[in-house]
Amino acid sequence: TSPVIDSLARDGIRFENVYVSDVPCHPSRTALWSGRHGMRTGVVGHGGTACEPFREGAGRAWAGTFYEEGWMRALRDLGYHTTTISSFGERHG
Repeated sequence: TSPVIDSLARDGIRFENVYVSDVPCHPSRTALWSGRHGMRTGVVGHGGTACEPFREGAGRAWAGTFYEEGWMRALRDLGYHTTTISSFGERHG
């Protein structure tokens, strides 16, 4: 732990009984963002076509965006402020 992480846990919302929809983390994070399991998004792994959501066609190119808006945007549109903290981009970007 660190003082910053401890203060986030103290001042924010802390989830102590949490389950993930998929493993490893890329499919799980995609499920968190989209509200859909990996078998529904197509993201079931970290590399190659296994990490491309909504794969279509021979090239299976992924532009880095979803065709649908996630639940976080729906909350924002209702006036809520959402924040995501992750080192995912540094490790997998």
